[in-house]
Amino acid sequence: MMLKLYFQRDDGDGKKSSMSSLVILRVLRLFRVLRIFKLSRHSNNMIAFGIALRGSLMELMSLALFLAIDIVVFASILYFCEMKDDGSIAPDDPNNFSSIPAACWWAVATITTVGYGDMYPRTWLGKIFGCFCVFSGILVIAFQVPIIVAKFTWTFMQKSNQSSADNNAEGESTDGEMEKGR
Repeated sequence: MMLKLYFQRDDGDGKKSSMSSLVILRVLRLFRVLRIFKLSRHSNNMIAFGIALRGSLMELMSLALFLAIDIVVFASILYFCEMKDDGSIAPDDPNNFSSIPAACWWAVATITTVGYGDMYPRTWLGKIFGCFCVFSGILVIAFQVPIIVAKFTWTFMQKSNQSSADNNAEGESTDGEMEKGR
């Protein structure tokens, strides 16, 4: 209640209206949630995940590049396949490919094999290229993912070997100190 009174302003005509400054408080509250990432420095698995993510940056960028090329190419092809013979698009059809960016939405949903069904090709040529789009998306992802997974696995193995070696070194020094005390 006190915050609500604090964040009210006078519009000059004697009326009070609540400010949109509460949005700022909500954003600040969101930053409190992001503090959970500070805990990652205490977790070996989260540290290894961050190292693997940094190490796989080139592979992830190449995956994004290949997917972007796939999306633009197949969206353009489908846009032209779905045109009428006179080069126009049916304005009364709400599920049409009205532009190449609109066709990009279809390409993203198809390449990632989500397939919402809100847009789909209607011509036989569009359906054939739609099949090629699905297979191309599967192949692009299938060729890149094993490389990234291998990098993550290698990083996790290195990190676990390092942490077990550190634990063994700590255990040996503690045992040596205990024997000296006897």
